[in-house]
Amino acid sequence: MDHLRGIGEFMRREGIRELEVEDGEWRIYLRLALPTEAEPATREGPGELITSPLAGILHLSYPGERGPCCAPGEHRKRGEVLFYVEALKHLNEVHASFDLVVEEVLLPDGALVSDGQAVLRVKKEIPC
Repeated sequence: MDHLRGIGEFMRREGIRELEVEDGEWRIYLRLALPTEAEPATREGPGELITSPLAGILHLSYPGERGPCCAPGEHRKRGEVLFYVEALKHLNEVHASFDLVVEEVLLPDGALVSDGQAVLRVKKEIPC
């Protein structure tokens, strides 16, 4: 896994979006989700950022369900699903690590996200 992470860093550094390698019986294909040009502007402002833990396709709701898991102004408790990231045909849940209020959704549904890219701006809720 460290080898793949290193290849991903190389691809990001060199601006390579796709890479395919074949060697005898095996073949590997990597597609890097690069941050959008608008991302740096959305990182400014108050609040905490919830980032994607891996590169993949962002799903703001579970596929087939209506409405997003969270929208601006909604409260979420620690452990609740905020969004999903699809990688290697697997849907990964991203959970709230603290009680929060969603302030802004920074990316559209279906966007390609990179590891560490901001998806939500939230405000921590402090228990009374």
